[in-house]
Amino acid sequence: MWPDNLTANPIGWKLALASLLFLFFVISLFGYLDPKRPIIDDLNGEEKKRYFSTDTTPGYGPGKLFQMLGTHYQPGHFDAHRRFIKYDLGFAVLYAAAAAIIIVYLQNALAHTPGDPSRPYYLWLAPLIAGAFDILEGVSMWCVLNAYKNGAPEDLPTAMALVSSAMTMGKILFLVATFVLLITGGAALVLKKVWHLPL
Repeated sequence: MWPDNLTANPIGWKLALASLLFLFFVISLFGYLDPKRPIIDDLNGEEKKRYFSTDTTPGYGPGKLFQMLGTHYQPGHFDAHRRFIKYDLGFAVLYAAAAAIIIVYLQNALAHTPGDPSRPYYLWLAPLIAGAFDILEGVSMWCVLNAYKNGAPEDLPTAMALVSSAMTMGKILFLVATFVLLITGGAALVLKKVWHLPL
């Protein structure tokens, strides 16, 4: 069992553990339901070489994006991409909330005393900022898809493509920060509470 002093944490260890399990669940579920999989399965040759995942590729330009969108040669592919964005908007809210709860718990569990000023108490914002970037990325990419499919003036999808690419970069940076906080915080908790090492 956890040491008794962990139960005094404003974010109880049961809620933190439930959030961790929920985080693993939503990540697995999102990967399983990925609506863009049929697009990849339908591509071959040069089309597959042009394809890339916009939500995990930092720094792509409008030219590369529009070339990739040219692989969406079937009407159902655009629908699948938009469905992916809908799922991703919900996913962003869920993973951001779960990760923030875990980080709040870790911060309090590792504090020497409640409200310890030597500890930074705003690290839990990292996953929330990542989720906000993720949502903005999805909204801007939705606009790109609609404009590109409907033949809107070139300047609109180009501008939105740049916005979406920038949001992807911001999301990835804060997701990396979140991952580092979860790993280092979890390791520090084990060292402090289980092995009783001073931190």
